[in-house]
Formats: sequence, structure tokens, C-alpha cells
Amino acid sequence: MLRTLRLRFASRPEYDLAFESEDEQTDPWELLRSRADAEGRIVLGDRDSCVIDDVVDVRVVEHPRIEGPTWEHGLQDEDVATAVDENYDAQS
Repeated sequence: MLRTLRLRFASRPEYDLAFESEDEQTDPWELLRSRADAEGRIVLGDRDSCVIDDVVDVRVVEHPRIEGPTWEHGLQDEDVATAVDENYDAQS
């Protein structure tokens, strides 16, 4: 499951940390601790990291659900719709 944590620091801008989590944990601090290594460092990117003690506040970010196309709009199967539009003939 994709999780996003919003980290707030005392001396730097907020940072959204997104990661795959197979843990059903919902406590943001426990999720953050699961990302820390043995020295308490958390990788924020290719070249950026922080110590867990630098984090002042952490919250789980809930992303809004995005609805896909529905049957009501006439979209059933892209391949079928394309074939109909192009007058596809299966026998040729």
C-alpha cells in the first residue's frame, strides 16, 4: 500500500515522504520509525536524509480517491470502441 507521511521540521520546509508499506500500521510515528535505519536516519531522496529527532511533527496524508471512467459515459472497452470507430473487419 502506498503511504505518504508529511514531515514537519523546525529548521527546514515540510517534506512529503511516500513509500510502499506492507504493514497495516496507522500510527504516523511508527510508520516513520519503520523507515529509519539503525542510526535513526531516514532517507528523503537520492542525496537527502535526516535524523528522526529532527522531525517535529508527522502526519499521514490521505490522498483523494480518483474516479475512473464509468459505463455511463459510453466507455466500455477501449479496443472495442477503437475497432468500431475504425470499421474493423475481423475477416480481412
